[in-house]
Amino acid sequence: MGILKGKETALEHIEKSKLAFLATLSEAEKGPSTNTMPPKDHFTIKFDKATIKNLKGRVYENMKQYTYEQRGESIPVFLNNTEGGDGQAGLINPIKPEAPSVGKQYVACIYDDLKIVDCLIEIDWTETDELVKTANARRKSVV
Repeated sequence: MGILKGKETALEHIEKSKLAFLATLSEAEKGPSTNTMPPKDHFTIKFDKATIKNLKGRVYENMKQYTYEQRGESIPVFLNNTEGGDGQAGLINPIKPEAPSVGKQYVACIYDDLKIVDCLIEIDWTETDELVKTANARRKSVV
């Protein structure tokens, strides 16, 4: 899975999470990719503590950095289409997923291990207030 986008997607994933928070990414360091098909890119990510808003569960002071992995860049598939008469080979589905970007605002969803972000969802600044209100209302209705 790569980075998802939008408030509605975030709300769906918050429901499935053990811990979820909204914050601005302050550091993203890319580690080595796996040699699997498709490859997986590994990142060590940190969030600006002053911007963290708990949406489900609670982020504690000792939770300083997380690991995150997503599907990496796949090898493009070429079609050798000579029947068309133009002799051109076609390129199918070259995938280069978006990497986590410092300065952007994300919802981080953690399903099991508190050191691993399972899902990152980019949130536009205009959606922030509504997302926090909706997530808090859902949290209060469960309690």
